[in-house]
This record gives sequence, C-alpha cells and structure tokens, in this order.
Amino acid sequence: MNKKTAIIDFDGTLTRVRCGWDKKMKEFFLDKIFAEPANFNETQKQEALRQTDAWIERAPGTTIFQQMSALSEILSTHQIAHQLDELIEEFDTFSSDWEYARVKELESKGELEQLMLCGARKFLDDLSDLGYELHLLSGTSHDKLIFECDTLGISRYFTHIQGYQSHLASPYKLESMRKTILDYEYKASHTLIIGDGLTELEAGRELNCPCLGVAICEEDGKSCDHEKLGKLQERGFEQVITNFDKAIALLL
Repeated sequence: MNKKTAIIDFDGTLTRVRCGWDKKMKEFFLDKIFAEPANFNETQKQEALRQTDAWIERAPGTTIFQQMSALSEILSTHQIAHQLDELIEEFDTFSSDWEYARVKELESKGELEQLMLCGARKFLDDLSDLGYELHLLSGTSHDKLIFECDTLGISRYFTHIQGYQSHLASPYKLESMRKTILDYEYKASHTLIIGDGLTELEAGRELNCPCLGVAICEEDGKSCDHEKLGKLQERGFEQVITNFDKAIALLL
C-alpha cells in the first residue's frame, strides 16, 4: 500500500503536558536512593547523583518500565532493597498525580490549549489534509495517554493511539512501529516518523522510515529548543523543525 502515514510522538512533539517531567523524575529517584541518607558517604552520594543525571539525560522517549529499571539498577548498585514492580506502581501514581492536577486545573480555567505546542493542532489538520493517516505512539502509559488525548480533543485525528502497556514487545517504540507498518500494510518508505526524542527517531531510521525531528521548547511551547536541536543534529537527523509554521513545506 502506498498510502502516506505518520507515526507521531506525544510528549514534547505535540504537547507540553509533561513539561518538567525530568525534575519530577529526579525528585522520585533521589527520594528512593537517599531514603536512608546516613548510609552514603560523600563519594557514594556524588556517584548516585551522577548515575541519576546520566539516566535522565537519556530518558526522553523511554517507558515507565525502562525508567524504573534504571532506578532499580542504581538502587542495586548501592545495595538498597527494593521491588521493581512496586517502584513502577508507585512512580505511576506519583507522576499521574501532578500530570492530572495540571490538566484538570487548566481545563477548569478553559486554558487547555496551553498544553499544546503552538501550531501543533493546525499541523495535525494540515497532515490530514495532505492525506496522511495518523498514528500516535507514546511511552506514556496507555490509559493516561487516552485520557489526555480525549481531554485535549485530539483523539479524532488518529487511526490508532498506542501508549505503553507491559505486554508489548521490546524495544517498545521500535517494535510498535514495526507492528503498525505490518498490521496496516504500510510501506516503510511512506511512513513518516515524527518526534522530539532520539528513541523514536532512531527506531524510525532503523526501519528505513523518513524522519522529522521536533525541537520546540516545552517551557514556552513556541521557541527553538537548542539543546534538542543539537542532540538531533549530532545524531544525523537533518530534517528538524523548530516551529510548526514551516513544517508542512518540508513534506511537500
């Protein structure tokens, strides 16, 4: 089938729902690592901080299982007793609470559009008008993703919405993309991968799909994120947009 399709990431690509997630993740990691601070000397403390920062640096696009597995490794390194399943459940609740509070607060004020990157909704309209069949793929847990898409009113754009579920094959984004291409009988060469993180873009490249990077600042939702831009370009992704105004022109 020669139909054009796009598989699109959610956080940081279309929305800023989880803007500040890195600070919240670090807070959770350090709470678990230093629950008994007296157990650490200064050298051990600095090493734990380095390990935490190193993981968070490469965490964009990963799933909750990968995130808590990374925390589990750090805890094991420092001989801190824990259960991975409990970490996953606790972090899911911890992160959901602040995300849900942000969404509901803005919804009550009639300001939900603040959670979209500027121009993202029009970009989805334009892709649809150009005949792209759209799929949403995110490392966010599936139920959370569905709630957020429904609340933001963007579910209607997508043929399929897929968030992380524990039964899905790993590596999650690579295998989910592969499955979408096979299930819907797409050609990889006609399947555009759109995202702000290396996880989804490198998966797309491995599948020989065209890729479009997004480097838009989540803090204000509209300016260039120079750090993201640099990382994507450093890994060889040349097609990167820093706003949605000129995005469609790259696809024509």
